[in-house]
Amino acid sequence: RLLTGQVRNAPDMRTAKATLLPYVTPCGTFTRRNSQCFLSPSRLIVIDVDHLDSYEEAAGMRRTLFDDPFLRPVLTYISPSGRGVKAFVPTGTSFPADEIRNITESIHRAMQYVEMAYTPTTDITARATAKGVDGSGKDLARACFLSHDPEALFRNS
Repeated sequence: RLLTGQVRNAPDMRTAKATLLPYVTPCGTFTRRNSQCFLSPSRLIVIDVDHLDSYEEAAGMRRTLFDDPFLRPVLTYISPSGRGVKAFVPTGTSFPADEIRNITESIHRAMQYVEMAYTPTTDITARATAKGVDGSGKDLARACFLSHDPEALFRNS
């Protein structure tokens, strides 16, 4: 709780996040945080919705994504900024012989779905700061910073 509070109050949130908070690589384990160093899949991907207007909007999105019958995330929580949501979503296995392809296809499908279902249409030139799905989540070895969220939602099965 203390570290998340420090990040949210920091003048440079990006640096504070990287220096204060632990992270995971939701897609799997790696010998090094590089997609070429992939060891094994977790069978999870992360969908990251950013730049929401308020903490309250983030709380609503946390519940909306958790309750989505298509995504069925195992975990949703409010991101370190307090204005975003992270959802850990199980992957499909359309390509049993190719784990990396399973992951990347699942990421692509889930991001498209969330964009279409839950985010407003925005000017493509403003995507870096627009409300919606963070496309950098397509990186297999992407770090996902953890944050304190006492109302995080977790699904056992």
